Amino acid sequence: MPQKLACAVTHCRHEHFFLRKWLDHYGAIVGRENLFVVLDGDDWVPEANLDGVNIRILHHAPRDRIAQDRFVARKISRLAQDLLRDYRFVLRTDADEFVCIDPAAPVAGDWPAALREVEAEGYIYANGIDVVQKGRDLPPVDPARPILRQRPFGQVSAAYSKPFCISQPNDWAGGGHRLRLRPVRISAHFVTFHLALADLALAEERYRGRGGSEQDASWRMHQDKLLAKVDQIAAAVPGDLDALQAEARRRFPLKPGRRPARGPRAFAEAAAMHAALPERLWDLV
Repeated sequence: MPQKLACAVTHCRHEHFFLRKWLDHYGAIVGRENLFVVLDGDDWVPEANLDGVNIRILHHAPRDRIAQDRFVARKISRLAQDLLRDYRFVLRTDADEFVCIDPAAPVAGDWPAALREVEAEGYIYANGIDVVQKGRDLPPVDPARPILRQRPFGQVSAAYSKPFCISQPNDWAGGGHRLRLRPVRISAHFVTFHLALADLALAEERYRGRGGSEQDASWRMHQDKLLAKVDQIAAAVPGDLDALQAEARRRFPLKPGRRPARGPRAFAEAAAMHAALPERLWDLV
């Protein structure tokens, strides 16, 4: 049987709003029948329409954040490698990460053409943008409208410039932030929008839904650090996104001394890489 073009995989636990968005976004790209959702545990039921979607249940994941990230990375890597028997490309993201083609790219709107970039080395990293609510006085996100149109501000991010697509067997490291034993190759046209902090009320609701203060301490510390970003960047002066992304593509793959990094590496000035999203991106997610 000939291979299908692409499938998309995610893993989630106590995820509702973003899982619905993920299904709609990637279903439009690869078709719902080519979506694979790995549910962490059988002790919760997603508030999402999973008709026609391939479901896997992951049992016995550790609750410590680092141990869980590594456990999930091994399981997802194995699943992705199995799927490569049936698909030319396997897309892998978290449920709050949305990969798009930049409308300014020559391959805009053409996923089959855009994915050819992956075949050179068998994988590709996307340009990561951490979309963050700028200040605490904005109205809640309207789920019926594009999120980026309501939250057109973000930070060019090494942490979310992640390897999202493979065409050859590869192993993701914990959290999916890098591939093991592979140099960083950042795409010329793929962009990942990380939306976990796009709406503060939603982020706090997710925190409570995952157990709030009853979670493992490693998760509480991680989530508290993320939520603090809303205040940290409220007064940030935005730069030019295209210039910042060009700088990121040049510098994220390198350690000091221009040695290859194991994963995208933030440099000293990267903490100030805030940008207003240009209007061409507003309706992508």
